[in-house]
Amino acid sequence: MADRLIVEAAARARGISLDRIGAVVFELGGADKFPEVYKLLGPKGFDIQVLGLVDEAEKNPWLGAVGGRPKDVLGCSIFASVTDLEDEYCRGIGAEEVGQRLIAAKDARDERAILDSCEATSLAEADPLRLAAFCRASLGKGRGSRKVPAALVIAKTMTAEDASKIASIDALLTELEKRIQA
Repeated sequence: MADRLIVEAAARARGISLDRIGAVVFELGGADKFPEVYKLLGPKGFDIQVLGLVDEAEKNPWLGAVGGRPKDVLGCSIFASVTDLEDEYCRGIGAEEVGQRLIAAKDARDERAILDSCEATSLAEADPLRLAAFCRASLGKGRGSRKVPAALVIAKTMTAEDASKIASIDALLTELEKRIQA
């Protein structure tokens, strides 16, 4: 759900109406489900154009499902977030800015938790990869993780400039725009 929130917000920020163009963003509930979904939606099924976003570590089953060489598929129909989308938005938008947005959406107690997780004394010193780990961390037994709450904050505050700084999302939306215009 977190990735879908970010993709939809980035599209809106770029002025792309997914509903108007008939594009649907859906979550699979795990990257391992893509090969089966692709059989249904891809050329051997309903023959729908599919663009996919996956974490770098989980891309191989996706590449196998789509077929072809990675250099021909990556960046054309499969887009990999390095390491994952939390890493990309924390690096792209910047740890200090993401941290400020997370704090503004909550209360002052979050600042200490963010700084502690980043091993920093100020947001200006925050490491993007440590902040990404904070954004995906567990909230404790039975309470889920911070992924969706963090994604909601970023989605609500997403600008076109932010969207352009999240590499995998920017590439996916650029490819979508090319296909719309073709």
